[in-house]
Amino acid sequence: MTATPDAAPDPEKPGKTIGQLGFVIHFEPGELRRLSLAESFRVGNEQVVGWFVQMGTILTSAKKFGDNVGGPVEILQASNSASKYGGVGISLLIAQLSLSLGLFNLFPIPMLDGGHLVLMLLEKIRGKKLTAEQTGRVFTVGFLFIATFAAFIIGRGLLRLVFPQL
Repeated sequence: MTATPDAAPDPEKPGKTIGQLGFVIHFEPGELRRLSLAESFRVGNEQVVGWFVQMGTILTSAKKFGDNVGGPVEILQASNSASKYGGVGISLLIAQLSLSLGLFNLFPIPMLDGGHLVLMLLEKIRGKKLTAEQTGRVFTVGFLFIATFAAFIIGRGLLRLVFPQL
């Protein structure tokens, strides 16, 4: 896997660029080889550690945040690319998406698990629980943030389909 926060050339339309998830599956069918159990754990561990390093790079990159994330349009494009490598490519993409969603779920945004952890910490520090009304307000803010974020990501993906140079 390689982090790719920039636009990439469209392999199907020379001279055009496409937006991507932020990851490109680099897998050549000729690279497939059998490994011992110990070697497979070592290689798997290297890939997982590399993925977390790449996620850290994406999250702390000086580039615009919007260039580092993708939505349904980019997932569809990545699925198309991954399908060319068969089950292994699809499996790698599913693993990347699963890890990405798991990490996103830990962000301290109300409604997500990370937001729940922050609220529990806040209640512990205060020494009392938030009222149902306070909790409702916090979750409303979280919902509005997530809805706005989703609209931005989906809208940007659709715009890039029409205007690939974006």
